[in-house]
Amino acid sequence: MEMHRRHRSTYKGDRAQIMARPHPTVCALVRERAALLNIAVAQYAGDVVSTHVGLDHLVRELHGLDLGMLPPAAPDLGRASYVEALRAPSFVKAIAPREVYNVVRTRAATLGISMGRYLGDVLCEHVGMPDLMTDLYGFDLEELNHLAGLPTGAPGRGEELPLAI
Repeated sequence: MEMHRRHRSTYKGDRAQIMARPHPTVCALVRERAALLNIAVAQYAGDVVSTHVGLDHLVRELHGLDLGMLPPAAPDLGRASYVEALRAPSFVKAIAPREVYNVVRTRAATLGISMGRYLGDVLCEHVGMPDLMTDLYGFDLEELNHLAGLPTGAPGRGEELPLAI
């Protein structure tokens, strides 16, 4: 899979990383989608989690991209881009703005899980595989925000990004 990088700004603000080890199929789908959009996996995952927590104004690379050009978010060993993504390590690193990182940290602590497991579940949902989620499946984010003392009424669970195309 040939990767062409478009020009990106060198400074994107105060950011922090979150490491996750979701199901290998989810990792492959996230890596495939990032590669097809010519975005670094860490930035793609950071943008997905930014949208999930309702801080869309912090999304850097996914704004303005045609997500309709992506193949269906389903494992397909006949798709060369998916097979290549399967060969990569089964972890995802997200580079998220500090505000997003703080929301994820607060929500994960409220649930009693690691930030990595939280990110893994967000990515499972993003690629349309909620059955692979371990902790967030069926959890009301409004209630979670209330318990964590975060503002309520913000969009959650990636309403702005299509989950499975």
